[in-house]
Amino acid sequence: MTNIEDNKAPETESNENMPSQRAWYELKHEEDGVFLELLYKAQPGSKLTPELVLFDLKRRNLQPGNPGQLIYRMRMGEKRIRICDFKEPQSLDAAVFVTVSRDELSAYMQLLPPIKDGGLEIQAVLKAVEQDWSIKNGLLEDEIIKAVDEGRYFEQVLIAKGRPPEKGKDGELVFHFRTKFDYAPNLRKDGSADFRELDVFEDTTEGNILVESIPPKEGIEGITVRGNALPAAKGRDYPLPRGVNTTVDESGRMLLAAKSGRVDYINNRVVVSDVYKINGDMDMSVGNIKFNGNVVVFGNIISGLTLDAAGDVEILGMVEAATIIAGGNIVIKGGIQGMDRGSLHAGGNIVSRFIERAEVRSGKSVFADYITYSTVTAQDSVILKGKFARIIGGLTRAGNQIYAKTIGTPSGDATVLEIGAAPESRQALIEHENIRSELSRKLERIASYLRMPAGQNETPERKEQRRRYKNLQEQLLSELQPLNEKIDMLKAELEKSSDGKIHASEQIHQDVKMTIDFATTTTKDSIPFVTFKQRSGAVVFTSFEAD
Repeated sequence: MTNIEDNKAPETESNENMPSQRAWYELKHEEDGVFLELLYKAQPGSKLTPELVLFDLKRRNLQPGNPGQLIYRMRMGEKRIRICDFKEPQSLDAAVFVTVSRDELSAYMQLLPPIKDGGLEIQAVLKAVEQDWSIKNGLLEDEIIKAVDEGRYFEQVLIAKGRPPEKGKDGELVFHFRTKFDYAPNLRKDGSADFRELDVFEDTTEGNILVESIPPKEGIEGITVRGNALPAAKGRDYPLPRGVNTTVDESGRMLLAAKSGRVDYINNRVVVSDVYKINGDMDMSVGNIKFNGNVVVFGNIISGLTLDAAGDVEILGMVEAATIIAGGNIVIKGGIQGMDRGSLHAGGNIVSRFIERAEVRSGKSVFADYITYSTVTAQDSVILKGKFARIIGGLTRAGNQIYAKTIGTPSGDATVLEIGAAPESRQALIEHENIRSELSRKLERIASYLRMPAGQNETPERKEQRRRYKNLQEQLLSELQPLNEKIDMLKAELEKSSDGKIHASEQIHQDVKMTIDFATTTTKDSIPFVTFKQRSGAVVFTSFEAD
């Protein structure tokens, strides 16, 4: 009986439709049995698998005595394995062997050639793929048809693609403040560097949104080549980086400032500090500071800089010709040498060892050892106590009292004290009266022009000018009426008597001008141990009354 190598294309007319037969094994029908010959040399085709061989044997009705032993011998690399006793090969149509990837997202087809008088039908192949191998999704019919038309036997052909699941988009944290800063100075229009405005931190206000958490998106479900659903992972949700002095809103998606102050991103946490500390001098390396909280400067503040704080300011050193603004109190351990350019403005008290040539304004009281040639305004009192406790020159205003050991100088340096109604009201009266004086001068000039006779031959230009002057006169008169009412109101406020007093526990020198309420006087001589107050429209003095 002759050998039949039925996986190898016989050179007969019946096999002319199999031009690219690619087998890695041959089945030989011999007298003493059917043998599997394995070809391990590299050939065009696909990796030989025991599953493919077993499938082919089954379709040929060739049952090995021990399939497990067959697989073992194949994997051990044997080249010739007896399958069974001799059987005459049967006529069989082409068959399809399908391999599905572990994730079931890919399916590969291997065509097994027809045997003897068997045929190859495209529809039969498609039906086998879909029904016998349960490939229901992502079928690539064009690839199957092409492989059949080209007779690509034993070659692995991708015939189906599943859709992998798509992970949802990760959430994200949106910071509403800067987490990084450029410490380089800003450039002015002329190209010079502005070392006063340095980008060193950012402040915030209580209730402000600091960080917003954008929620993750749901993923898109995938599907295998066998039609099974593949669940999709949701995107990652990032927790809010909650730190000290922060809180989370009801939605759980907003991180808010629980206090006003400096906001920083430290060790993956957002921290709000209501105290900004400058560990050293506030100089050009620090620049101007605007902070929504308290500020502590452990050194000095040099000339030309501005410190603006919503809370309290404490300076352990001295202040030069700088500007200090505080919503709360200002405390200067070393004092201020303003050089006629420095200023202190506080909503609360101002405490300074001394005040020299500075402009000082307090919403409460001012406390110092001595004040020289400065303009000091306090809504409540100006209290000087200490080794010197003196006021020399300048203007000192207070709503309640001024207390010092010594006021003025023996040489009569101009020293002005004002007590009574809010100092702002007195200053407002001066400003409003200046405006009224200017309006009155303009109205007088207009009236003089309008009193001039028009004449019979008045030119159109003169008529137009006269009309404009009348309109301007009406406008100025409309401005003058509310201005007069405001001035009368301020005067009435200033004429109210108060219990305001000026105390000099040691001496007040000559040429000190004092205004208490609406009464004014100037000392002619030095007076020791004295208290001044207003009685019946006049400034009077008595023996020192303060504690």
